[in-house]
Amino acid sequence: MLRDTITAWCENGFTLVRASAGLHIHRTTMALYLARLTDQLGGGQQAE
Repeated sequence: MLRDTITAWCENGFTLVRASAGLHIHRTTMALYLARLTDQLGGGQQAE
């Protein structure tokens, strides 16, 4: 699912609604997938 999420996100212009429609999932589910992906990749953390 990770690869599908990234692919849909990129192919749909980084638009949550279009990416979720492309995967046939609710936009909230897509937002959760993207949040999980960000956590796994270490995003959102600022260096001190």
